[in-house]
Amino acid sequence: MADVNVREDLSEKERKRLERIDKLDANNRRKKVIFAVVTAFLILFFVGGTVLGGMYILSFEGTQELPAEPIEYAELPENEQAFYDDFLRLVQDTKHFAGTKADVSVGVSIPEDSIVTDGENAEVVKAYLGHIRSSAEDLLSSHYESQRRNGTYGEDFSDLLHFTEFDLQDANVEPIINEENANDIRYVFTFDGCSFDEKESAAAYGVFALSVADGVVASMKDTFASVATVGDARLVYDDFVMTAEIDRLAGQLNNVNQTRICKVTLPLTFIGEWKDFGEMTLSFDVHISENTRFTRVSFAFRDEVYYIEKGSSDELKTNIVSDESPADIQIEWLSSDPQVLSVDGNFFKGEKVSADSVTITGSYTYNGVTYTDTCIFYVRVPVEGVKVSEKEVALTVGESKTQSATLSPADATLQKVYWFTSDESIAAVDENGVITACGIGQAEVYCITLDGNYRSACTVTVTQ
Repeated sequence: MADVNVREDLSEKERKRLERIDKLDANNRRKKVIFAVVTAFLILFFVGGTVLGGMYILSFEGTQELPAEPIEYAELPENEQAFYDDFLRLVQDTKHFAGTKADVSVGVSIPEDSIVTDGENAEVVKAYLGHIRSSAEDLLSSHYESQRRNGTYGEDFSDLLHFTEFDLQDANVEPIINEENANDIRYVFTFDGCSFDEKESAAAYGVFALSVADGVVASMKDTFASVATVGDARLVYDDFVMTAEIDRLAGQLNNVNQTRICKVTLPLTFIGEWKDFGEMTLSFDVHISENTRFTRVSFAFRDEVYYIEKGSSDELKTNIVSDESPADIQIEWLSSDPQVLSVDGNFFKGEKVSADSVTITGSYTYNGVTYTDTCIFYVRVPVEGVKVSEKEVALTVGESKTQSATLSPADATLQKVYWFTSDESIAAVDENGVITACGIGQAEVYCITLDGNYRSACTVTVTQ
């Protein structure tokens, strides 16, 4: 049967309508084709990007800080006499009044669990003292107002150093090193206690200024004035401990803390509406702490080394300790090579790339004393990654092989890398990446870039 053209019998109006429908269908087909092509391209781009990105991520081994140089501390004194002499030396070194100030704080407390009473109404009196304990502590603290002090730089504080007025025979000395930070050390001086009546002849009297403790009795009389009279008090100093906190590396005395525990015994005779309580004895401990903190003027850059790119500019950042307001601080700057790194006011700018470092010197003058510090800048094309030449190395004992490190980008300015091993007894490595097999087993040999601390490693397997 022959094909029939159904459109031949259509009216002009119907033919134009079908032509419009055909045109719309053609446009829709083109849109679908374009959508399919774009979708396919996006999928290809996404998949390709994911694969390439994944490959990049898998090849990227991250960063690792270069190990800090080991700190070598001076040997500790050998015996108690040497510790005592070192303490006195540190005190003398602290007396640079232009650059050091001393702040003194005093704390007084009555531990609630130290309150003891006797007699039929002991618990009532104990509860009463427990209730007014805070007020009693405030009264006691008021007797030490004259010992508190906020120092200023340049002020002579030699009159505060009464804690040096003792002989070694008066105390036992013990050094204690901070387990978490070996740079912190304390010299702990322990003194024998004495009764209040013997205070004038006590070795610790000059050290702890015990005459101030007379205020304990006066404070207690004020505290109980409305309920009881206070008879002859007895005070016994159970513990005298002085702790000198020292910065080992700087060789500086940071704090001297004096702690004394005074056991107070008071005979009470109740009066007024309390007179039926009669007489009883009250005892409690008073903890007195005096802390002398030494602060020194200081000037230092916040970091020792800076890595910047050409054209980078920022403010030079330092830490300054003094009584001067930030608005009054004036610093003089000096660049060792202004053509590479220039300084304008407090701002630096990287002028050109250089493999050589530039030293910036800052100087700050306060109370007639100039404090100086330096830092190093590198103006460079930054390192973005590093790869070792081989990820797996097999050696026999005694055999050697050289690993190389490739930095990216290739034109990175600072090409220096440092080599390390996880186990020198298996695989040793020198500064040039030469691996030497030392013993049977497996170890990791890795390099870290100077710039950026990028890391790349290989596994070294050593057999006989």
